[in-house]
Amino acid sequence: MSLCITTPIQIINATNSSNKCKNRSSFRKRVSTIVIDPDDKFKILLISSRKNHDKWKLPGGGIESNESITTTAMRETLEEAGVVGRVENYIGDYENPVKKTLTYAVSFISKDVYDTWDENDRNREWFSVCIALKKLEHHDREMLFDYLYSVVL
Repeated sequence: MSLCITTPIQIINATNSSNKCKNRSSFRKRVSTIVIDPDDKFKILLISSRKNHDKWKLPGGGIESNESITTTAMRETLEEAGVVGRVENYIGDYENPVKKTLTYAVSFISKDVYDTWDENDRNREWFSVCIALKKLEHHDREMLFDYLYSVVL
């Protein structure tokens, strides 16, 4: 079941000296966005890794202090992919014990795709969901599977 996001989801911060939010397990909180073509909900925008342009991933990044999931999703998607739009649904949260991160995944309907953006040293490309699943690594692939599950139901 998907939850339609009409107001920003706010993360309650633990008090710490870092400007990044942490959960009670000291995992870094972050957001990943599944950027969807507004005309085709099975077409997904992926970005390349900064270090390896052959490695594809979902846009996303760390939640700043006092920042909502929605605001982080919008900021990171613009910075990393040059896309503006709106958060549609909350997909779920995913722990990565190796990287010590807690990632909140959201679906994001693209509105405008800019020719230049903050991190335009990255590649970006629209893929069918089937191809995107093959290109993504485990954690991002899990988020995309959950998105598909929410769309099909």
